[in-house]
This record gives sequence, C-alpha cells and structure tokens, in this order.
Amino acid sequence: MADSRDLETLLQSCGPHRLLDEITGAGDGWLEATWKPGPKVPYRHDADGRPFLVPGTVTQEAAVQAGEALIYLHRGTMRPEEGIPVLARAKNVSFRGPVLPGDRVTVRVELTTALGPAYYVKAEAQTPRGPVFSAALTFAATTAIAPAD
Repeated sequence: MADSRDLETLLQSCGPHRLLDEITGAGDGWLEATWKPGPKVPYRHDADGRPFLVPGTVTQEAAVQAGEALIYLHRGTMRPEEGIPVLARAKNVSFRGPVLPGDRVTVRVELTTALGPAYYVKAEAQTPRGPVFSAALTFAATTAIAPAD
C-alpha cells in the first residue's frame, strides 16, 4: 500500500471538486472516509421548504472519490503513467435516504476484484440516521492525457 493517506495527495485530479474530508480507516482492500456537505452543495427543498440532498446527485461522487483513493492505496502508486482510476460503470445502485444539512456522511469502499486495469468496488454511504447509498462500482485505470500546448 502507498504510505500516504492524505486525500489532497491521493485525489490530486479532483482539485477543488474533492468532496472527502478525511480517511478515517483503511486496511487490506478497504477504505473508509467522511464527508460533510458544504454550502455549495446543490440542496433541494421538500414541500415544506426543508433542505435535503438527493444522494444520487453528489453522494455517489463521494463514493467514487473514495474508490479512487482505495485503488491508489492498493496499487501503492499514484503515477499517471500507470493509470488513473476512472469510473466505468455503476451497477445495483440504491439510493436509500436523503443527506440533510449538517450530516456527516461516512463512505466505505471495498475492493472485491482487481483484474489488470479493472477494479471492482463495493461502495456504501451512511449518515447518523442510517444508509443512504450503495452500489457496485467498476473503475478502469487509464493513462493520463497530455495537456494541449
């Protein structure tokens, strides 16, 4: 495993769009991270005017970022020439509840299979009220695209 658990280092490609706040645990083939939606997150409002975040809009992206960090840690490298993990497929996606303002979301990802440049990851997210998201994510490691002159 790579020795860095710093999200700023692991998720350099996310830039200002990085959602995860910190890695709270990691082991052989799994990673857990937390995220607290900030004020720029696109909250919706129910019929009574209460704000909520539909998990499908942003929480899935937090799970994807956790999956990327897990793959980097698993491979022990973050070099672009060795491939950047990119979401290729989401299967069995289940949105189970809203994320409310002030919620701290815990995302857990587990590497189920690694086949060459393909990585299969089980992802779950929950708030203090319970599960809000689950999915089977597939990543493909692709080489970096050289910047245009």
